[in-house]
Amino acid sequence: MLENIYKAFFSSSETTGESSLTVRNFTLVSQFFYHLLSLVVFGTLLRVTYFPVNSYIFALLLVYLGAYALVIRVNKQGKPETAKYIFYIATNAFLFLFSSAMGNKAGIYLLYFPLITSTLVIYGFHDKEKIILMTALSFAFLGLLDFTEHRLWLLPVSPDTQHTFYAVNFMLSVGVIGFCIIYLISVLYHTETRLRESENHLSSILSSLNEVVWAATLPEGDIIYINAAAEQVFAFPQKNFYENRKLWSNIVLPADRSDYEAFEAEVHKKGADEIEYRVVRKNGELRWLRDRCKIIWDDDGKPLRVEGITTDITDHKLAEEKVKQQNEQMRGILESTQSSIFAIDTDYNYLIYNSTHKETMQRAYGRTVSRSVNLIEDNFFGDDTDKVFAHLQQAFQGKQFIIIEEMGDAAFRRTWYETVYNPIQDEYGKVTGIAVFSRDITERKRAENELIRTNFELDTFVYRASHDMRAPLRSVLGLVNLIKIENDESQKNEYLRLIEKSVDRLDSFFADLLSFSRNSRLDLAKDQINFHKLVKDCWNDLQYLDNAPHIQLVKDIRVQDPFYSDASRIEIILQNLFSNAIKYHKAVSGSQVRISIRANGNQARIVVEDNGKGIEDQYIDKIFDMFFRASLGTHGSGLGLYITKQVVEKLGGSISVQSEFGSGTQFVITIPSYVPNPVEALVPQA
Repeated sequence: MLENIYKAFFSSSETTGESSLTVRNFTLVSQFFYHLLSLVVFGTLLRVTYFPVNSYIFALLLVYLGAYALVIRVNKQGKPETAKYIFYIATNAFLFLFSSAMGNKAGIYLLYFPLITSTLVIYGFHDKEKIILMTALSFAFLGLLDFTEHRLWLLPVSPDTQHTFYAVNFMLSVGVIGFCIIYLISVLYHTETRLRESENHLSSILSSLNEVVWAATLPEGDIIYINAAAEQVFAFPQKNFYENRKLWSNIVLPADRSDYEAFEAEVHKKGADEIEYRVVRKNGELRWLRDRCKIIWDDDGKPLRVEGITTDITDHKLAEEKVKQQNEQMRGILESTQSSIFAIDTDYNYLIYNSTHKETMQRAYGRTVSRSVNLIEDNFFGDDTDKVFAHLQQAFQGKQFIIIEEMGDAAFRRTWYETVYNPIQDEYGKVTGIAVFSRDITERKRAENELIRTNFELDTFVYRASHDMRAPLRSVLGLVNLIKIENDESQKNEYLRLIEKSVDRLDSFFADLLSFSRNSRLDLAKDQINFHKLVKDCWNDLQYLDNAPHIQLVKDIRVQDPFYSDASRIEIILQNLFSNAIKYHKAVSGSQVRISIRANGNQARIVVEDNGKGIEDQYIDKIFDMFFRASLGTHGSGLGLYITKQVVEKLGGSISVQSEFGSGTQFVITIPSYVPNPVEALVPQA
């Protein structure tokens, strides 16, 4: 029964895990406690057998058993250290009481020695304070027994019985002490064996590592351990590091030596640090190393040694340098193109972008690009964010496609872009990001629109030109046939006059075609313009037109500085405007054409105004269209004002018109001046 109680006690200790002994030793320890406690019980029962029943002895035994029951309960509650204290105090006290009761010749005090020895078993060698405390307690009771001469409350014991008690207590004490010694020797042996095995395993592991594992004394810096990897990393034998404490610092590349010395000082200051540096191996080869080390301190806070791991990172550094070069090459490629290029991850954050994209986002949306930007959450594409998000969503599905669209906030600049959305996929085909290539095609779109407009105008021109050329020719053919059959000379003359008029009309049409062709294909000339002469010549060239001599030209020309432009094109402008003013004059007295010119070194403003028939409001927006005629009563080609506008735009200027039907028309033309170089300035005036 008692054995079961003790087993229960020690089973609880195993469960809590608070004992200083290993689990495998608890069976031996429980047996030790069984013998130790049974010794006390045996001595008590033996005393009762030889002497009359004594109520004090039974009371003492019952109190001891009660104390031990308390030990079991406390241990069951998860407080094994408290249980140990109660056990030792109770056992010491009751041994004192039994020894006092039976005298020194009974030998009960001998049980203190196995009890003292048992502290090493219960607490282990590491718990020195508790061992000293329990040992001191036992010696205190022994001293008290000696002081009282074992007669604190001595009971009558026969000499024979005392000898028996002494013999039994002596043998049990020696046996228990021997058991403890054997047990402790066994523990020490197994501990040393396991330590040796651990050292062998650790040595084997360290020898197999590619990293250099080392330890050095402080503050001397003598190497006390370095593994075999040192020979592979440094190309120096291990023994060289043990023999020469400065070998390591001496092989550090001179360019990195100051950083390495600062690293050593930082380790002493902070207790741990790491550094990347270069060393020169014994064979002269340069290697990159990474050192990570820390200082080991004793219980008093004094540095014992420094331990570290040194890794050869040369391959890693070479790979980093290669990646860096590739990134620089990629950056060079990205920056060499005029296309806007950027890439994002699956969270819509920038991975990379070029300066063109940065400039484009600033110009089109007023946004500043950075790595911290989230394209969707930050509404980065302004009014186009939803549209761009839809494109990115499609690309994240693994689709590559091209979009041509006009983009940019209305408050900034709308521009046509051709954008390629290309999914970035890993080796398993999973989309990890999107690469976007965007090219400004505004000029191309403008050229396409211009081509469409030109093709349309060409179709219109071919149709109208063929009609306008055939009409006078058919009229001439008809009149020729009439002349053949007409006998009246006066009528023949009328037919000839009509033929002449048709030919003049055809000649005017060809002149307009020539002006149109010259404006389209000839480069701009840079002449110093003499506006007085140019206006006079253009007006005189048109005096052959009907009623031209009856129309007055009023000139107001003021030129502050020399003005440079294309004289032949300005002549086309003036001839067409003067011709329109003459054709559409009112057949009344006082008809006039007024021309006002204000010119300086920057621009010229030309205003041509007449008091003729004017233009109806419904035709104002159409008068610059090809082949448009505002009046059916005229025989013009319908190309004059169209050509005028084309010429003005070719010169980089602008033209506008204001008209009041029945009162007259005003054309306002603004043309920039061409600033010539000194050689061109010597060319005579046009």
